Order: sequence, then structure tokens, then C-alpha cells
Amino acid sequence: MKTINGIIGALILLASSIPAFAIDGLQISVPATNAVLSWPSLTNETYVIEYRETLSTNESWTTLDGDLMAAAGTNITTFIDPNTINYGTLGSGGTNGGGGITPPSPSDTNDVSGDAGTNGVPGTGFYRVLDVRVTSGLTNGMTASGYINVATRPESGANYLDLLVNGQTYPYQSLLTPPFTDTNAVTFEDVDTCYLTNGGPYTLQVEGGWYLPSEANMSSGYEIADSQSYSIYVTNELSYPAWNGDAGDGWASFDVQSAHPDVNWEIDIYNYYDYLYWYYGYTDTVTPIQTVTGTTTNGLIDYDWDLTDNEGNVRTNLTTDPAFFTFTYTSWTGNGGLGDALPEGGAHPNGGPSGGSAQVANPIIQNDNWPSDGGYWVTAYQDMFRNCYDSGSLMPQMLNDWLDEASTVNPVFYQTPTSGTNAQTWPIRYNSFTNTAFINTNSYYNLGTFYDDELLNSDLHDSRARNFYGYGHGGSDFFVGLQLAEVNATAMHRYRFVWLDGCSTANGGWDKAFHIYGPGTYPLSYYQNVHRRPALFVGHTQDIPYARNGGPEIGGVQYDGTIPDGVPYFRSNLLFYWAEENGTFYESVNYSEYETPYITPPIVFTSGPLKGQGYQPGDDIQVEGYEDLGFNQYNNLTDLPW
Repeated sequence: MKTINGIIGALILLASSIPAFAIDGLQISVPATNAVLSWPSLTNETYVIEYRETLSTNESWTTLDGDLMAAAGTNITTFIDPNTINYGTLGSGGTNGGGGITPPSPSDTNDVSGDAGTNGVPGTGFYRVLDVRVTSGLTNGMTASGYINVATRPESGANYLDLLVNGQTYPYQSLLTPPFTDTNAVTFEDVDTCYLTNGGPYTLQVEGGWYLPSEANMSSGYEIADSQSYSIYVTNELSYPAWNGDAGDGWASFDVQSAHPDVNWEIDIYNYYDYLYWYYGYTDTVTPIQTVTGTTTNGLIDYDWDLTDNEGNVRTNLTTDPAFFTFTYTSWTGNGGLGDALPEGGAHPNGGPSGGSAQVANPIIQNDNWPSDGGYWVTAYQDMFRNCYDSGSLMPQMLNDWLDEASTVNPVFYQTPTSGTNAQTWPIRYNSFTNTAFINTNSYYNLGTFYDDELLNSDLHDSRARNFYGYGHGGSDFFVGLQLAEVNATAMHRYRFVWLDGCSTANGGWDKAFHIYGPGTYPLSYYQNVHRRPALFVGHTQDIPYARNGGPEIGGVQYDGTIPDGVPYFRSNLLFYWAEENGTFYESVNYSEYETPYITPPIVFTSGPLKGQGYQPGDDIQVEGYEDLGFNQYNNLTDLPW
């Protein structure tokens, strides 16, 4: 379906002077007393269906379905609004244009004479269908190499667009964010397929996110729609699916994959400034500071550089060597050991028998020095649960426990409230509640949330910060008020420990944003072999609930929900076993799950594959990296396992 600017499919119940907007192909009918919406759809698209009575910007949209999948086996998707529609005192009417509804005849409904408002005033209502669609750059079964462009059309009002590979955020591609000046030509440019292993198929989609907090979407505040999907294959002579792009603790790793197994290889490493001066034409030549050569018979080019150049100088000064540009070259004779084997789904680009060569510009390597006095902590939480009743104030107590433990290491990066729009991170302000009783009406409050997010982003990029615990709304590409693209816009250094304690934070590229590379976990011997400081990323695989709907009325204020004690208890218990009892993180999670009282009645997942099922804290935690990490282990400069 073509979704026009304005994103409104309009339902005009009887006469109205308000013009009707419509999505091309959208049909709205009322066969009885329910509104039936239908529109052209494509395989694997998902939609958000919303309704409000007027077009006033002061009125909030109500989400009727936040995850509607395109109908299978047909190119038309239908949505039925089960809410009864009354038609006022008029018994007939005409199409109002676009997506307007023709009211049914008396034979179509049991009641067309009741009031839609007061005193027989005709009712009005407006629907909108949020979606996103890929318009060019992908075709099913295509073979992609090098860089590709993916054009997409977002629905009006989207807060971001995200490229998904196999259902997860592609961490090597920045989000597209507003303003979307031309909604028919928004493009993910230079999507690097060399981060993918040759073969496939890979499923590519574009996800759109609209920030529409509601009680039904308490866990994140975002409504999500996905484009149609495309199945593609990838073929590159040189690729780097296991790339680790930072030089820390005096080492940098090169992991490149050659499609031909038997090759001679060379890696050239350039000083950051030398290369840029040559690239922009300030000098005529540029010479590598280090050149290394080798051979492989299995296509794996694996080299660990100790940051020593060709002259014996150690390149750890961040002023003169903040980063390194590097290139990999290969050459082979005959068929290079390729034989008759071809990557699944497509022919090899250099499959001939007469030998050949290839080169690739590797991703940039960022230099890094661990703080001499040890890694600092950043702690932050979002004030997004004050609309839920917390009988013993256990949530703020739990959060302060994390702050206190972090303070035993080094001074913590955090800021308590000051005044006005001055930035704060303890808490990060949050004001998107449907219940006006919890909305702060101070004029500076909403503006202050922007400054809070910027302060947190700045703290995270401080070179001393190496540990982070944050609690708040999250997703595969956002956490509290930060977008993944915003965090990646400025070079980040490697972290030792990160727990993004929010919804679906394990499903995207957050681990890579902090240079903690998954997927999966690794033993200590892995870090010893690659001369890399052990590190751990913790996220959640689902949109985790933290409260059950329905809360008490206290002091004339009706709470939207109630936070079970088990939610904060789990996190406090985990911290106790990890920091006070010197357990590993893995052990501490298990102890905490065992010690935390079972939440009864259970709170349930409100979205995702586990929607409607009961949730217990810890069920959906996912870790990447070294799961046996101790609370302050490997946090000091010389505290290394080799």
C-alpha cells in the first residue's frame, strides 16, 4: 500500500466537514457495527493500527493493534475494529472521499439510530495505518557484493528507520532519523556486506519506529512496523564477519576471510593522519607504518599486532595515533584451492582457474588506552515507572544499591537533579504518560529530557568510563533516550561491563557499540590467546514487563500499574552475590533467580513471541562475552589474564 503524507486513513461517521485523508488502496467499510479496514500488503510486513476521534494534536492516538502481520497467502490484509460504532440520528450517507466509510443501510446493522455523540450529533473518527516499505535496492534471491544501497519509504511521523538482517539490527549501519525530507526516497547508503559470511540466505527488512507511549505499550513506548522481507545471498572475495575494531591493552586483531582458501596475504597499516593527508591531496605518497605478510590454506587471515611499527616504535600515543587505516591484499595461483565449490546461492566473483588477486579496505581500528587508575562506572536510570505503585519504594532502593557498589571502584559518572533544564542522569527525565496525573507540567521538563540524554551520551564516551549499568525503556536500537545511531556517531572505546536493563537490548548491535563482541560466550583462554581484556555485555531478549496493569488509588491519584517486589529484588540479589559474595556474573544470576520470590500472580509479556506468557525476572537475560566476570575483575590497568 502507498502511505501518503499524513498517514491517515479516515473514518467519517455520517456527515462531517473534516476532509478525509486516505492511504492508497485503503478500503474502510462497516458491514455491521464494526469498522473493517483493508489494504494491499506484502509478505512479512507488519503494521500498527491506531484510532482517535478527532485530528486535534492535543488528542492521543489509541493503538488498536501494535503488531499486525500481513495476511498470509494473499495480497490484502484486513483489520476489524471490534468497538461498536453508532451513527447518530441519520440513517444513510455517502462516501466522503478517500478512505471514507459509507454508513450501512438498516439491513446491515441492528441499530443505526442511536447517538454517536450527544443530542444526535454525528460521530467522527480517524484511523491510521503505520508501515514502512522497501522501494528499491533489494530483490529476492539477489547476490550482493561490496556496498549496496537500500531505499525505503517511511510512514509520516516515524522516529527512526533501522535496517534488519535476519530480524536483528544490522549494527554496522546507522539508523535513519528525522527529518525525512522526502518520504519516497530515504536511503540506507553504502550498506557493507563484507561484515557477512559468504552464502546465505540472509533476510533483509527495514523497521520503522514511532514513539507512542501508552498503557498498552508500557514496556518500551515504541510501536514498530516492518517492511516486506527480501532473501539475499552474499559473495565477497574478502570479508570480515569476525572483525574486532579496537586496539586495547597494546594489541589489535585482524580477522579477514578469503573466499579462496590458498592465498598469500599482506596487511598494510597506516597512521591515521598520514593517510588522511594523502587521501585529501596534501601529500603525494603515503607509506605504511607496518607491513606484515603470510599465507593461509583455509582462507582465514588471522593476525594479532602488538602496535609496534616497522621501526620498532610502539604506537600507543593517542595524540599521534588515535586510529589506524588498514588494507588487506591477497593473491593466488590456479584456482587458489577453491576447486569446484561455490558459495551457496551464487557464483564466485573470481572463480576462474588462472589465478588472481584481491584487496579490501578493512574497517578502521581505533586506538585505546585503559585508564591508569582503573575503569570508571556510569550509572543512569529513567524515571519511567513513577506511574506504577511501588509499595516499599524498592525500585529506587535497588537503583541506589547499584550506585553505591559502583562508587567503591572510582567516582561514578552520574548527575542528580539540579534545576531547570540543567542535565541530569539520576534520573533521566521521562514525561510520556497517558495518565495526566504523572505528567510534569513544568515548561522546562520536556526540554530537559533532551539535555539528560546528551549528558548520558557524553559520559559514556568519556575515555575513563568502562562499566555501565542503566535501567529504563529499551529496544534493539534505543535505550532510555539514546538511539544506537547517536551512540555510534562518535567513536566509542571498549567497555569491560555493560548491562542495558531494558526491553530487547540483546537483539541489536548494542554489544558491538561498546566493543564487546558476541554472539555467545567465550572462555578465559579465548581472551588470553587474543590478548584482549575479558568483557561482558548483558541485555534482554524480550520486551520485559516491570508492572502489572492496575494500581491502587492513593491521595486521589490512580496509579496505572503495580510493581511486584520480585522485579527490584532480583536485581538487588544479583548485585549482592556479584559484588559482596564475589560470585561470577553467571553464578549471581542463577543465585538471584533462586532467591527471588516467585511473582504471583505473574506479570505477562505484552508483546513479542512470548506475548501473554508469564514472566519471572531473569528469564530473558542474555549475555555476550565472558560470563564468569567478577564485579571488579580485570578492571584495573595491569589486571590482565596474560
